[in-house]
Amino acid sequence: LIDNQTDPTLATYAGEAECTLRIASKRATRAEAIEAVDDMMMQVLERVGEYVFSVDDEDLQDVVLDRMHMDGTTLAAAESMTGGMFAARVTDKPGVSAFFDRSCVTYSNRAKMEELGVYKSTLDKYGAISPECAREMAEGLHRKTGCDLCVAVTGNAGPNPDEGKEVGKYYIGVWYRDDVIVSEHFRKGDRGRIRRDACFNMFKQMYKVLFNKSLT
Repeated sequence: LIDNQTDPTLATYAGEAECTLRIASKRATRAEAIEAVDDMMMQVLERVGEYVFSVDDEDLQDVVLDRMHMDGTTLAAAESMTGGMFAARVTDKPGVSAFFDRSCVTYSNRAKMEELGVYKSTLDKYGAISPECAREMAEGLHRKTGCDLCVAVTGNAGPNPDEGKEVGKYYIGVWYRDDVIVSEHFRKGDRGRIRRDACFNMFKQMYKVLFNKSLT
């Protein structure tokens, strides 16, 4: 589409975690321009629709939070490596008090055990940076809060390896409708970039279960 474009034009803008496509037209009338843009948008959606989360210039987190608000889906989070960054992003949006219950910053292993019921045997055998720990964090958070969707993250944001796990490795667990989905992620970069990536992927995993869509 990009190679063969004339009018409308299609341009890509790559961000840290998202890619924006801009479609523009200079047709003679507004009606003709809108028709041309809509036609190009349909061609884009036919090719990469599974990766598109909005056609209205919205951030992923806004799409997710708006859906939860609309559906009345309650939310709780358990944050280890992000240390409250996810909750800060959620509460940046007005109106989330209608469905956002809490975020537990369970940074230490002790906190994971005391607040979320993660088993000591799990931590001893697999470590905190593991899919097993992420699963138990999400399950424990649901037991504690009863929220409809519970998301948990645990990993290593650096700057040094921990538990033999490389910097940038992290796991996200999402409890939703009596099931837990755990995903593994890796991001190179400094602590800030890794933690931002983790927050983005928490919203991404939430999007997947709420919209039953892959995005990958």
